[in-house]
Amino acid sequence: MNTLNTILVIDDDASTRMLLEAILEESGYDVRLADNGQKGIDEYCSSPTDLIITDLMMPEKNGLEMLLELRRSHPQVRIGCISVGTESYKKQFLPMVERLGASFVLSKPIEPKELLELVETALNAPPE
Repeated sequence: MNTLNTILVIDDDASTRMLLEAILEESGYDVRLADNGQKGIDEYCSSPTDLIITDLMMPEKNGLEMLLELRRSHPQVRIGCISVGTESYKKQFLPMVERLGASFVLSKPIEPKELLELVETALNAPPE
């Protein structure tokens, strides 16, 4: 368990936020929540976290816009992206998100073991 790391989860779907919160808190992480990209940026800027996990498709500011904005103002930020979509969407869009600086990309439905492995890898990676 790692109680030192704080993770900000940003997703417009309440059930996904609650699922991620439960998985991460059970593994010892301190979790904060936001329900759209703009609130996520505001939360991170007021109190930075060790990692952000964000949905890509959200109202008010999608995950891609949020990633780009935060990478400009906070280049060291670690961001993992999650999304649902067709196989074609995943093949075209998700690799682009990784090239733009995402620490990882995870497709829904979320598998807890895979999520925790990606989180650990992202948190242990050297800062950029």
